Amino acid sequence: MARTRNIFVAFTLVACALLAAGAVLVSCAPQQAGNTGSTGTVAGGDPSRPAASTAASTTASTAAGTAAGTGADADDQLNDGRLTDGTARAVACVGDSITYGSGLAHPEADAWPALLQQLLGGSWSVANLGVPGATLLDDGPFPYRSTGNVQRAKDLRPAVAIIMLGTNDAFAGNWDEGRYRDQLAALVDELRASNPAVQVVLMAPPCTFYEYPDSVARTGEERIGGQVRSAVGAVAAEKDARFIDLYALTEDHPDWFPDDLHPNEEGHRAIADAVNAAFPRG
Repeated sequence: MARTRNIFVAFTLVACALLAAGAVLVSCAPQQAGNTGSTGTVAGGDPSRPAASTAASTTASTAAGTAAGTGADADDQLNDGRLTDGTARAVACVGDSITYGSGLAHPEADAWPALLQQLLGGSWSVANLGVPGATLLDDGPFPYRSTGNVQRAKDLRPAVAIIMLGTNDAFAGNWDEGRYRDQLAALVDELRASNPAVQVVLMAPPCTFYEYPDSVARTGEERIGGQVRSAVGAVAAEKDARFIDLYALTEDHPDWFPDDLHPNEEGHRAIADAVNAAFPRG
């Protein structure tokens, strides 16, 4: 365990150096073991935070400008997310490292948002706004809102917003189902306030497959399959959003998760297919 913690700190120092150079979006303050309350986080840090070499490639260019597919400013988009020249409608994928594609050799090509882009074709432009380690809760170990990507999602004025956050919340010591549900509902409201025409898709996170008898991992896994999954479904029903249950999709496929948490290429393909099947094209 001490060796794992030392490796994590070493990766953290590399990420901090890159941040100083203006290269990354993500926070690189190390999480100390036991600092997150009664349950803490897996391996002394956020369970979905990748190695520094992966986190360092999460640059601002993956968000507002290039993610729109044209480099157009938000003011050049109509309220339905379509660019004024009619070339594409924006899709904002809000999430953590599972959306970002941590663990993949080429997340820019093989993460599920990139695969969804291939399935949807050129009339849509999919922005991967996944941030490794991010939590939905604003007082979590690494709040998604602190990265600026909520604003980037709003600036895109997307026709469709796909939200999947909760894996890191489930493993954090400050987990609270009621606040998680309230803040997920508030995020939906915020995106709709920015663009009333946006179609929202909420996804319950996939299953995790930690096998060691660790209370933190066991508690987090139980929350993902129970409280997180239930809360996402409830908010989807309350807010008239589409709901995709990735837990049900993945619970019989440990082979898709080589590190027990992040999907491999086959897993990302399955997620992209599920999103494509439920995608609101109207």
